[in-house]
Amino acid sequence: MIAGLLVTEGFTTVEELAFTPLEEVAAIEGFDENVADELVRRAQGFLEQRDNELNDKRVALGVTDEVAAIEVLTPTMLVALGEKGVKTLDDLGDLASDELVEIVGADAMDEATANEVIMAARAHWFDGEESAEGQHSEGQHDTVQETDHD
Repeated sequence: MIAGLLVTEGFTTVEELAFTPLEEVAAIEGFDENVADELVRRAQGFLEQRDNELNDKRVALGVTDEVAAIEVLTPTMLVALGEKGVKTLDDLGDLASDELVEIVGADAMDEATANEVIMAARAHWFDGEESAEGQHSEGQHDTVQETDHD
């Protein structure tokens, strides 16, 4: 009965319920603040337990913490990546955007977001390049030899 009321009010996922302000849930006809509080707490508890289980699975699959640190990637996406052998930043950086979308699901990520994730994974490939370029430019002044024009 409660699930039916929530669906009627437009809730289609546990995430929606967990992140909806308590006042909005309590405003649903037939719910009071206590019922709303309990529903939101249970939804949040469910998500926390699910995410902990997914994180344990991610670790068991060998997906690195560096990959997990990319904010866009959810625990579900991280497990999907691990199951496809994408475990490191280099593995992720080697993907094309359509490959990443295929792994995590088109409903979970669009191509533009996939490109951003891949570029974030590749960022460590370019660490130090800017400072090396700056040193090279400065060093060029040291290698120029003056010639004597008599």
